[in-house]
Amino acid sequence: MARLRGERKEATSTGDLRLARLANPDSEDGARLAAQANLYGGPELRRAQEAAFASLQKWLMALMAWRSYHDTYSSLPDSPPHKGADALWDSVLEAGAAADKADLALTAQVRKEALGERPKRFLRNGN
Repeated sequence: MARLRGERKEATSTGDLRLARLANPDSEDGARLAAQANLYGGPELRRAQEAAFASLQKWLMALMAWRSYHDTYSSLPDSPPHKGADALWDSVLEAGAAADKADLALTAQVRKEALGERPKRFLRNGN
C-alpha cells in the first residue's frame, strides 16, 4: 500500500497518469491481497481492504476525469493547478487524501491481524 501511496503522490504532483496497472484492484498485487484478506483475514481486514480499493478507484476516476476534461476542452496544464483553482483537480486531491487514509487504515489492520501487533498510530490527529 505504501507503494501505491507513493505512486499516487507522484501522480498528483505531476498530473501524470502512469499507474493504471497498480491502481487496478484486479492487478496481480491487488488480487493477491484480496485473496489473502478473504482467506486469512477477519471481517475488519476485509472491510479495510474493500474500502482501500474503493478509495483508490475513486481517486483514479477523479484523476481520469480531470485529464479527460483537459484533453477534450483545453490542453493539460504544464503542472497540476493549486488547490481551489480547478474544481476537478480539487476532487482529485480530496479523493487522494481519502485513499491515503484508507491505505493507512488497511496497513494498520494488516499489522494487527497478520503480524499480531497492536495498530500503531498511522492516522494523524485522530482521523
